[in-house]
Amino acid sequence: MAGVTIEELGLRFVQICMENYWSGCMLPVFFLAGILWDIFYRRRKESRVFLYYLVFLALTVYNPVLVKYVIPKVHFESEYYRFIWILPVIPGAAYYAVRIVEAVRFRWLKAVTALILAAVIVTTGITCSRHCKRLCDGGKHL
Repeated sequence: MAGVTIEELGLRFVQICMENYWSGCMLPVFFLAGILWDIFYRRRKESRVFLYYLVFLALTVYNPVLVKYVIPKVHFESEYYRFIWILPVIPGAAYYAVRIVEAVRFRWLKAVTALILAAVIVTTGITCSRHCKRLCDGGKHL
């Protein structure tokens, strides 16, 4: 990412890249809340896919110690932010929103819940689309 180097930031490189990439977008928070909900309250097998995926990514490409020593050796520092794209935040947020709507018993309340969740996801995800547009328009190639 522009202006972000491993030599300068060291172990905080992954954190800064995440902050720059998401730049105030709340969707990763919803995704993390869904993961935590699955860990502590739900025991469905299909929802564990996101948990295993997140653990794998945390141990490999999001591991600051591993990134600090491997990424500079393969000269992938300026393209590192592409690893953030593989985090399934958008499908995960959508999955957990559907699970919330399915948990509601009454049909009319399901519709209201779905509309509220859609509004929350759209309004909190606007920052993401503005940030991606700013990256594209700023001359940086995605």
